[in-house]
Amino acid sequence: MTITLEQLGEQYIEQSEILRRRVDSLRPQLKTLKGRQLKELEKRIFVLYDNAHQLKTTGLYLKNYYTGDDIDYELKKLLS
Repeated sequence: MTITLEQLGEQYIEQSEILRRRVDSLRPQLKTLKGRQLKELEKRIFVLYDNAHQLKTTGLYLKNYYTGDDIDYELKKLLS
């Protein structure tokens, strides 16, 4: 099976959304935890969010690789 860069980019973006939903599901726990458990969850959320960001950024690059579109606009939307 052959996959295009655009399709691969879509898969990266989909995985990014899965990670962001996971982060959203973990955030309410921040209000209930204290001490070491709170710090561990904060670290876990940070790592998941960072991975989601990297997946989305890479996905946008892949999707736009052949078009030559200016993805800086897309990245600015992503970061705002």
